[in-house]
Amino acid sequence: MSLLNDAIGSRRLPTSPTSGTAIQRMVEAAKLARASTAAEPVRPPHEYAERAPLPDDFMSSPVEDQYIAQPHATTGGGAASTGGGVTRSTAEARVYDADRADAAGYAQLQGTSSTLDRSSDAGIAAANVQKGLDFYASTFGRNGLDDAGSGVDVVINDRSPEFAGNGAYYATPTADGGTYEAIRFGLGTSYTMANGTVSQASMLHADDLTIHELTHGVIRKETGALGGEADESGATNEAIADVMAAAATRDWRIGEGVYGPASDYKAMRNIANPAESTAVHGLWTHINEVRNAQATGQAEEHWASGVVSTAAARMQQSLGGDAGWQVVEQVFYGAMTGGQLGDMSFTAVAGALRDSAARNYGTGSRAWQVVDQELRSGGI
Repeated sequence: MSLLNDAIGSRRLPTSPTSGTAIQRMVEAAKLARASTAAEPVRPPHEYAERAPLPDDFMSSPVEDQYIAQPHATTGGGAASTGGGVTRSTAEARVYDADRADAAGYAQLQGTSSTLDRSSDAGIAAANVQKGLDFYASTFGRNGLDDAGSGVDVVINDRSPEFAGNGAYYATPTADGGTYEAIRFGLGTSYTMANGTVSQASMLHADDLTIHELTHGVIRKETGALGGEADESGATNEAIADVMAAAATRDWRIGEGVYGPASDYKAMRNIANPAESTAVHGLWTHINEVRNAQATGQAEEHWASGVVSTAAARMQQSLGGDAGWQVVEQVFYGAMTGGQLGDMSFTAVAGALRDSAARNYGTGSRAWQVVDQELRSGGI
């Protein structure tokens, strides 16, 4: 996907193999996914269940290659402990394989973070989720997604239509009126865009994309916001997830791990350089671009997330090096957990970030000034 970049002053709408604008298709696909409320098999109540429910629209053969927006939702958390001077989460990822579903429609448990190795997709998914849990534990002392000690379910090889090459943090309705919550990963995909071929492996292969999805769960637990809509709350949800994923890996390029040598595109987003021609997603960098898109029915939460995420990249670069990363992660985490995100509008999130900077570093401090300045540069 290409970009409307305020600094460059050019607009190139995204292209894809099928008809219609890609933005509109992504929005409609996300709405369709969220509209599905059909019940599914009830998950066994014990925490380390041997099976996980699949969506009613699960497909037994690969879906058509296409790009579809990512819905997301919620899951559980973990517990932190300290050993040898390194704080790690004691919560584990539990990985289920949708290609190994039983006759009742449950994906079978493949193992956990402590029992799987990286020789399989299940092991890679577990390791990347664990990296995210450990990041939240070691950096913020957070006990998992809900800060209360529960683990994280992960479903791989999800072939339902909305997961064509994608990943999501998803809550699926169950027959008992509750929700089954898990990170879900689809298969790889390939398609053509303006600058060549996108050849994408499953998103479970990228640690930053996995931590991005994990962060949607943290946001949900802290704010109740689900995200996934082409509105301001959806955009800021995406932005915070990207910023925390970038902070965990100390890299503003997101998703490099899923694009191989055959792909002309090499990252999903480049937050520090949103004009990068080999990044699939473009990013709007100023609120006026979002308003213009809203006025023409072209709003899309991933593009709009750039108003906040690119401001974060500028904060880090202005403050410099690891010190800049530390300020960004502390300010954003403080905003996530400070109870001030409200409706997660751009205005609310900008206010929460300024308040977090003031609490952490003092009003008028160098860090606070940089946070304020870069948010203003994005028009918020």
